[in-house]
Amino acid sequence: MRKKLFSINNALYFITILCFIEVIIFADNLLGTQSKKDIIIVILFLFLGVFFLYSSKRSMGYKKNLITLLISFLISIGATEFLLGTLYDNYDKIPKIKNLGIDFDERNRFEVVSDRRKKGEKIYGMVPGYLKLSLNNSFIFPLRGGPKNSNTVYCNESGAYSTYLSDEFGFNNPQGLWKSKIIDVAFIGDSYTQGACVSTKENFVSRIKIQSPNSLNLGYSGTGPLIQLGIMKEFLNQKNIKHMIWSYYEGNDLAELDIEKKIPTLRNYLKENFSQNLVSKQEKVNEAIIDYLENFSNNPPKKAGSSIFDFLKHPTILVPNIRKFFNRFLYQYQSFDDWSLYKEILNQGKQFVEQRKGTLVFVYLPEFYRYDGIITSKAKLKSKVLNIVRSLNIHIIDMDLEFRKSQDPREFFPFKMRGHYNEKGYTIVAQAIRDYLNTSK
Repeated sequence: MRKKLFSINNALYFITILCFIEVIIFADNLLGTQSKKDIIIVILFLFLGVFFLYSSKRSMGYKKNLITLLISFLISIGATEFLLGTLYDNYDKIPKIKNLGIDFDERNRFEVVSDRRKKGEKIYGMVPGYLKLSLNNSFIFPLRGGPKNSNTVYCNESGAYSTYLSDEFGFNNPQGLWKSKIIDVAFIGDSYTQGACVSTKENFVSRIKIQSPNSLNLGYSGTGPLIQLGIMKEFLNQKNIKHMIWSYYEGNDLAELDIEKKIPTLRNYLKENFSQNLVSKQEKVNEAIIDYLENFSNNPPKKAGSSIFDFLKHPTILVPNIRKFFNRFLYQYQSFDDWSLYKEILNQGKQFVEQRKGTLVFVYLPEFYRYDGIITSKAKLKSKVLNIVRSLNIHIIDMDLEFRKSQDPREFFPFKMRGHYNEKGYTIVAQAIRDYLNTSK
């Protein structure tokens, strides 16, 4: 008699094979990332593979019960995905923004760059914060957002993509400021300092430049305190600085530091005389960044879910709403415990500025969630962070206190939704820093 193709045994064998394929895929990832998450996934799928292989040898009654349990589990997953979908329809920003009558550009950054290049523009995207490039048979971290003297596409949270013309080192500044040996105000930080998702004239650094034109913005998206210390040492080493404004974003700066501290080259910035000599290698570094971006443009990333392999490599593609839920849950409960390292970074930054006859100022930037009824684990670390800053006698500008002067601090974010600050938010930050600068003269 002909065997049934879709028998219970075949179903269990198929599931077993899928589990072992997942083990191979994530084990391959593990060789490159050494991620704890990948380790857990490899162990989980290995256990499941062995379990289902063992189950295929059990009695038919056992196997029927197991298949029934699996079907019930999948139905539960589907129902949970559907229910969370209704919740996240409310949470997804773009439909809500469109309902306000805003024409929101849904293209990703690569698509924007590609479309504008087709019109003949010479324009680039940004490079990742931890970008490592090959240079002269070695590796280098460029510690900057993109090519020099180039139109750069940044981000979109209000409907249209923000762009800026980069300076001689790829930062968001007018060209020519680097010629001066004396800097009135130098700004260090992440995307908030760089001026994320607003026009250049609307970010808080540009607003302060109206009063202090000889100021430099060295903010760089996707960076934490250790990279920011490296930027300071690489690009400001030959400058005298009157004021250094070092911004701290409570949403992810310590999470970024947890990653940065594991990279030997970046950790070397804690050594007194370490440098990658990025200024003297400027031209070669710039060529390497352009090569990276051109290669990225010629080989764009495929959208997740475009092949069977994508589903195997990223099985949560099938349940995007459940993935969002767990990502948000994990975001709220990330921890940090290397406080001695963070204090050392701040202390080195302070000494660096004081050696150049300047004053370091610490600006605390709050995240959206604390005004939307959620205090994340990182926001709960605020008092710990500020106590360390106070112990080093560094002046603090607490933007959380400034935002709370508003009846609804969400007004400082695009459409009162999660994201970077909007024009109004950056204006408040600029005013607080300006008030300090005026009183410190």
